[in-house]
Amino acid sequence: MTMNNEMTMNNEMTAIKKIQEGFSMLTEALPTCNPMAPGFLKEVFLANLLGHKVALTKHLCDAYDEDGKEQEYLTCMEDGVNKEGNKLNRAFAIDGVFSSPVEDKEGSLERIRRNDKIYYGIFKEGMLECIELWVGCPKDLEKFVDENVTRRGMNGKNREHTVNISKKWVRENCEEITI
Repeated sequence: MTMNNEMTMNNEMTAIKKIQEGFSMLTEALPTCNPMAPGFLKEVFLANLLGHKVALTKHLCDAYDEDGKEQEYLTCMEDGVNKEGNKLNRAFAIDGVFSSPVEDKEGSLERIRRNDKIYYGIFKEGMLECIELWVGCPKDLEKFVDENVTRRGMNGKNREHTVNISKKWVRENCEEITI
């Protein structure tokens, strides 16, 4: 084994130990949390940044503000470049949105409506660092999602969809929060 490979392995082991320590600290502070759940670390980060209490139960809102109102966090990574040098335009996404039947569609939209505010965090590539933060009205997002799934529902057999929300839409329809 070369000296470079040995140093790399030592750095990896040190990083893994620090991650394990961080997860232990997080589960001590939030005993029922699952740090490995998709998006959870970004939700904890945003809740801390905004002074909210992170929701630990899956399929509910992401956090509660100081008045107990439900808040939703949508996150994405900054735009990047792939291995071929092509620009990656990353977007926010809401998955599991139904276009039909009506009661399923309404249930999907209720996941948006139930919130007091929708927060959009753009994170630095590969980091737990929010570089842009926006806040928007649930009614605006609901209208956007409703129009999107209604259009898609008329054009295909799929009734469950993932709706992408561009950074451009967020920047045009939401208010930036200085961080």
